[in-house]
Amino acid sequence: MITRVRAGAAGVGRLRRRLGFDRNPLRRPVDRVQWTVGLVLLGLFLVVAPLVAGRTATRTYDAGVRTERVQGASRYHAVARVTDVRVKQDGGRNSSKYAVLRWDAPDGTIRTAETWAWFGAAPGDRRGIWADTDGRLTGRPQKHAETIANASLAGIVATGAAGLPFLAAYLLVRQSCDRRRRIQWETELARLGRHRII
Repeated sequence: MITRVRAGAAGVGRLRRRLGFDRNPLRRPVDRVQWTVGLVLLGLFLVVAPLVAGRTATRTYDAGVRTERVQGASRYHAVARVTDVRVKQDGGRNSSKYAVLRWDAPDGTIRTAETWAWFGAAPGDRRGIWADTDGRLTGRPQKHAETIANASLAGIVATGAAGLPFLAAYLLVRQSCDRRRRIQWETELARLGRHRII
């Protein structure tokens, strides 16, 4: 137990020194400037990112709920029967196979549509379809789980996008600090080179 506590304290100490929270006399002012700017940018990111992600996820969720309602009201599920399977030539050697579907709409009217034929499609086959109120084949309405997934993904992407300006600013500061460090090293090495060693 004591060994684990000591190992944990040593790990915290290493992290503290790596982040610059120490009184190391070898640290230069430029190192402290870079560390301070990085800490400020991180703090700003931690404030801005949740706001941007929350707003983006909320808007995406609201739009998804509206889509669910519209699609749920304008689409219906039906069982269609294949009445014919046709092969169409495109003028060359290529041909496409189509299935003609027929089904009853909720209002009692008979609807027909032509779609790409699936493997083994034959007249008399039955297949579940989704159609809109105009009788056009379409996909199933959006589910609530998809709305939640889309909102979550939008929040994650927004978090990453919100972090890019802060990351770019830090990289520019780091590049400038690296340049200053290099100049300081070269100046100090030149100064050491002028001293005579007896």
